[in-house]
Amino acid sequence: MAPSLLSRPLGMDNFRDPLFVNTPLWFYVCIYFEFFIQLPFFVYAIIGLWKDSANIRLPLLAYSVHVVTVTTICLSVIYFGDHEGLQEDQRNFLVAAYSPYFFIPLICLIDSFLKIQQLITAAVNVSSSVTLEKKHE
Repeated sequence: MAPSLLSRPLGMDNFRDPLFVNTPLWFYVCIYFEFFIQLPFFVYAIIGLWKDSANIRLPLLAYSVHVVTVTTICLSVIYFGDHEGLQEDQRNFLVAAYSPYFFIPLICLIDSFLKIQQLITAAVNVSSSVTLEKKHE
């Protein structure tokens, strides 16, 4: 039932990633979600960020929250789980390998939040100044 890509990933024998050794159902759901939704969105996000489009910020915020949440779950399973045969150096390597998938989206999340906040503040200020101008007419 597992795709062949997930059945024997590169380095599994050396690092014994518990998410690939005994793959839980929720992880398969995440993999399919990543392939069919996140990958196409990633292309869209790159174009939006390249053009510095304000329209990409809200979807990027949602994407980042999702990725940070799923990666936090993966990191927790790897670090805190009781995995027979997984040595401490393998666990540390896996945590280090998964960490960029946490920190890069976290940076995107914070950046998008701040940009959205700036856009809302600017819109409120413009709206307030227009309202004040109408009152003084």
